Amino acid sequence: MKNKVKYLPTVILFLAVAVLVRFIVNNPAKTLNILIPLVGLGVVILVHEFGHFIVARMCKMKTEAFSLGFGHVVLGFKKTLKGYQIRILPDFFPKDNDPDKNGLLSFTFGKSKTDSGCEYRISLIPLGGYVKILGQEDMGSAEKNPDPNAFMNKPVWQRLAVIAAGVTCNIILAIIIFMVVFSKGLESPPPIVGDVIEDYPAKAAGLVAGDEIIEIDGETNIDFQDIMMAAALSDANESVNMKVKHQDGSIGEISMIAKDSSPMKTFGIVGADSMIIGKVDDPNDLYKRTGLKEGDKIVALNNLPMQNSWQFYETLSDINISSINLTIDRITAGKTETFQQPVSYYYIFHNSKVEELNSIDQLITFYSMVPRLKIPDPKNEAGKHKGPVRKLVEYLTGVKLQVGDIIVSVAGTDNPNYKDLRDKTNKYENMNMPLTVLRKTESGDYKKMTVYTRPEFNKKAKRVLLGTPISFDFDSTIIAKTITNKDANALGIPAGATIKTIADEPVENFNDIFTIVHKNIGKEIEITYQDANEQAGTVSFFADKDKFTAIPRVDIPLKPLTRIYKTNSAMEALNMGIEKTGKFIMQTYVTIKALFVGNVSASNLMGPIAMIGAGSRLIEDQNFMRYLWLQGLISACLAVMNFLPIPVVDGGHAVILIIEKIKGSPVNHKVIEVISYVGFVLLMGLFVFVTWNDLVRVILDKF
Repeated sequence: MKNKVKYLPTVILFLAVAVLVRFIVNNPAKTLNILIPLVGLGVVILVHEFGHFIVARMCKMKTEAFSLGFGHVVLGFKKTLKGYQIRILPDFFPKDNDPDKNGLLSFTFGKSKTDSGCEYRISLIPLGGYVKILGQEDMGSAEKNPDPNAFMNKPVWQRLAVIAAGVTCNIILAIIIFMVVFSKGLESPPPIVGDVIEDYPAKAAGLVAGDEIIEIDGETNIDFQDIMMAAALSDANESVNMKVKHQDGSIGEISMIAKDSSPMKTFGIVGADSMIIGKVDDPNDLYKRTGLKEGDKIVALNNLPMQNSWQFYETLSDINISSINLTIDRITAGKTETFQQPVSYYYIFHNSKVEELNSIDQLITFYSMVPRLKIPDPKNEAGKHKGPVRKLVEYLTGVKLQVGDIIVSVAGTDNPNYKDLRDKTNKYENMNMPLTVLRKTESGDYKKMTVYTRPEFNKKAKRVLLGTPISFDFDSTIIAKTITNKDANALGIPAGATIKTIADEPVENFNDIFTIVHKNIGKEIEITYQDANEQAGTVSFFADKDKFTAIPRVDIPLKPLTRIYKTNSAMEALNMGIEKTGKFIMQTYVTIKALFVGNVSASNLMGPIAMIGAGSRLIEDQNFMRYLWLQGLISACLAVMNFLPIPVVDGGHAVILIIEKIKGSPVNHKVIEVISYVGFVLLMGLFVFVTWNDLVRVILDKF
């Protein structure tokens, strides 16, 4: 029985290797996409540990081990008085009477006159590495050691130098990475306004599509991400000053206070698109629907030349025909082909995200008609069948409503519009609120059922939230209600009625309604409907363009507008590396502060899984410069996180050493042990939290 237990790790290793090999053989591309970011993150951590190692050696501290990776030793190399020793998988191939735990696969060869005392290892988990210094412990206080080269027997300044070396090497690595990135050139979204959102600071400040932000609080070397970060990391009621270059070349100054939004504060500025068709999940579906391919460039709309996306969208909003004609440039075998391509379009509301609406006047309507409320899918408004994993995640995270649910009643109010839902949500704070929904079954039919959700007050949003996004049921022609607001008087259509025809044309969804009305702008239009009791009715209204609250959208994915940020000399690259590293270090500190004061939600934190996932997507897209940029960002952030004055991490050790220097004697070992274990618990709690966040993101995205 004892031998079986002894060799259990070996059996587990072989099984794990077999599974891993099978996965690699069946998924070579995916393996590479995961392996490169994994190794990249490991390198960032390894450089940190190498800093500790090299300075410890310079200070003549005894280093017992330096390892590439964590966990069990795969391969160990050490110079001893007997020669050069190699150990292979000592934990998996143990032998009896082996106090040094060298294992069965241990060999010594050659001659050596010295014992280096340090084993250089390759360990099982290739995520970083570690250095083991004699007499240095991360948890608690190390036992006294008579060896003069032990960590605790060295002067305080040397121990501080060793502690600080890891952070210093991460900063140096970040500078080098950014130097390489900007020497080669980084493709990044420029700080150009693609659109502004209604009722947000950018709109109130007078920004329009095509404006370019050229300076933020004195900083000039900026891209679109800097705009987002300036908003997200600003304090409450803090004005952010900007210089703006308008399309006519004039330069103006504006000041904005970011508005709370989900998941972080924002100015309400949308990035600009290019005129190039971007990457899609299903290129064949794109071609089947539109005749377009990834990389196609739109050069004209209905024979009118298009210079940029905002001109394209503005022109599109003025059309009143059932389809459009695009002029496309397509590169095939190095040659550019120009051709005409007709494309159908659909409609969306000016503001289809209704989470911010508070009053009846803000409520989105279409000539007074309000569609039923629906739970949207982030990827597909029509909803999709969900597997058991996604259902489990939604259950664990407290989400009772499901994607695709159509809300037909909320706490006794039938056919609710958004304001009805908002009023009930406020009333049912911290109570179970009943909702009657129509849920699509696997057979395609809808089943009426009652679900419960528990609205809670959100400190960041400063109001009671339902806990799930809300959109509209555009796939049917059923009207929740008709309402009177500042744009239109209510049509005489009863709640829950189904629109049958518009201008004598049958309709099957709201897109049909939009299309037919848009074709009849400036005319009197008749609507026929059938109420909930199957009684027919008719109403008429004048199609006024100014009250047309839906805008056309071409169902094609335009690639975000990008610009190459590149330095022209080695000195300029060095300056850029230092500037970007310093900027990200400051942003990390500001982010930590914002987390404590509540300006940034902890749900935005990312752990190793999310970092590897982000790197994997960049590798898959062959965006190698952006991947390197991410590694530089991680290295800078790791430097900050490691030097925070928290027990267990380097910053906490540095604080203890400074206290020792001030008081002239070591800090009591029991005190160190207590604060070390408290710090460890807090650190593990944070790790579990960010890992959970990462897993929820990954699972919800996959399922």
